Amino acid sequence: VAPSIHTDPQAPGLVPPPSPTAPAAGETQPVHCGAVDGLLGAMLATTVKKFGDHEAFVAFGSSMTYDKFWKKSRKLAIFLQKKLGLKKDDRIALMMPNIMQYPIALFASWMCGLVVVNVNPLYTAPELVKQLRDSDVATIIVLANFAHELQHAVSETRVRNVIVTEVGDACGLIKSFFIN
Repeated sequence: VAPSIHTDPQAPGLVPPPSPTAPAAGETQPVHCGAVDGLLGAMLATTVKKFGDHEAFVAFGSSMTYDKFWKKSRKLAIFLQKKLGLKKDDRIALMMPNIMQYPIALFASWMCGLVVVNVNPLYTAPELVKQLRDSDVATIIVLANFAHELQHAVSETRVRNVIVTEVGDACGLIKSFFIN
């Protein structure tokens, strides 16, 4: 089965709640919140409530507040569940370096109760095949710079969903145009 390629995880009609509390009437939320329901989730929720407008991440001259991080993580979590059909304990691979999309993808995965498999973005196609087969991954989020190796490996794995992100995607519209 050929994998579906998603380059824009902005799922239309799925709006995350404005805060780390229960969603307002009519809002969508991830079905299962996995590890984020526990101590880690409580810590993040407290941080978002207390420091929501403070910078959480800075990269390439752009910053992201805790509140924006929470919203983006929830939006991606909803996409993973509602559009891709991922369920608790499914495995998702993250193949990217230390960029702003990594913590978003990590927390979104945890919100869904997914098992995160970190993949070295410098792996060759044969190394990717081995790791993706061994870990039984069906979905991967990859930085576009490394997607060419994945392209050579994906047909020999169980991967059915590939989400591609670019370095500047989390840097705002104007900066992303120049960075990407």
